[in-house]
Amino acid sequence: MSYQEIIEDFIGDYFICEYHFLETQELEFSEEVRAMCQENVEARINKIPYPPIPKSIEEAKKKCLNYQHAFMFNTVTEVRDALDFSACAEAMADHEKLAFELSGKFKENFGPVLTLTIDCRRCPDCGCPEEPCHNSEAMLGTIEGHGIQIMKTLLDKGICYDYGNKVATYFTLILFNG
Repeated sequence: MSYQEIIEDFIGDYFICEYHFLETQELEFSEEVRAMCQENVEARINKIPYPPIPKSIEEAKKKCLNYQHAFMFNTVTEVRDALDFSACAEAMADHEKLAFELSGKFKENFGPVLTLTIDCRRCPDCGCPEEPCHNSEAMLGTIEGHGIQIMKTLLDKGICYDYGNKVATYFTLILFNG
């Protein structure tokens, strides 16, 4: 069985909107995206924990390109107003939980993976980024923190990302070898 067939055999059990198979070589990296994410982390310190991000774009790219394949999926959830962060927080938490579950399923089938999503709020006592991760097995990295130009990928692949102002849409990349 090919890795795509293995994934398609179990992916129907999960509540996702759409998914796509990519090769990690197709991902485009940008120092500007990584730096912007770093600025956001610094602005959020002492307010909301945030997973550590690679120190440089070279480190991020090397980490990602250790994997051959990428599985990208999204979830789409109806909310009162997509611009209201509190209205989207539950949808984001549900997406993150799903990303963690799928990450485990990919590990079962393909070994080590790198799961990159919006945020990581796995541990209630998280001290990131000031402290090392207390539970690196459960940590989810961020797409932008790794400098990945996700919007360019979505546009290049013709993937919808805007379902209107009453919908919260979140994306995850699971990088793996298979």
